[in-house]
Amino acid sequence: MIIYIIPIISALIGWFTNFIAVKMLFHPRREIHFLFFKIQGLIPSRKADLASKIGEIVNKEIISHEKIIEAINDIDEQGKIKILLGQKIDHFIQHKLLAMNPMFAMFLQGSVADAIKESLINEFMEMMPELIEQLTSDLGNKIDFKEIVKEKINQFDIDKFEEIVFKIADKELKHIELYGAILGFVIGLVQVVLVKLFL
Repeated sequence: MIIYIIPIISALIGWFTNFIAVKMLFHPRREIHFLFFKIQGLIPSRKADLASKIGEIVNKEIISHEKIIEAINDIDEQGKIKILLGQKIDHFIQHKLLAMNPMFAMFLQGSVADAIKESLINEFMEMMPELIEQLTSDLGNKIDFKEIVKEKINQFDIDKFEEIVFKIADKELKHIELYGAILGFVIGLVQVVLVKLFL
């Protein structure tokens, strides 16, 4: 009878080892010394490395100074900038320039106002690539996206992170534990078969 309990024991061992493995993603939070071993959860022990790697990926793949330049230089974005500039210049002429000196109203009407607006927009659009290059260069010297992301992740509370991970992936993590039990049960069955064959 003891032989037939082996698959159940193996299933429990398989489930328990996977349960411990899942828990050890986040626990223990602090390094524990046990005999010759140092034990600490994967995420707490590698938090700095993960932060650095995620910061690197964000800087290369998601947001970088080069990508900002590309986005601004995009034809569609330039079209939007032109429209916005036109609106701002209109507002400036109608509400600020004419308010400063009502005499301008005699000259800034109809086609004259349109020509001035168009000239200002074109002038700005010609200057824009140089302005963008200068601004992003200054931005690059002052803002390091990799370091910002790295710092934010390092400051992130591990308890909160664990709560988020288990909330999102709870089902998948439970499956990992279940697969451990199934695999353990199968190994136990194989052991029973081998015992029966050779004894």
